Amino acid sequence: MLERVDVADLNMRYQVAVHTRDRLHTEGSTALANRYKGRIEDLISEFEHRGIQPPALSDD
Repeated sequence: MLERVDVADLNMRYQVAVHTRDRLHTEGSTALANRYKGRIEDLISEFEHRGIQPPALSDD
């Protein structure tokens, strides 16, 4: 049975992953950031593979 996917939820998760990755790049590396950087990159790659590329989050 196929699982129903909420596209809005996927878009938000993608946006958060991209925003987090960008913040890690601009604010320097810490042990915690390095621990999750690979997982974040993998998540972003999976979303992009599925064609999900919403606009970036603003820093408002």
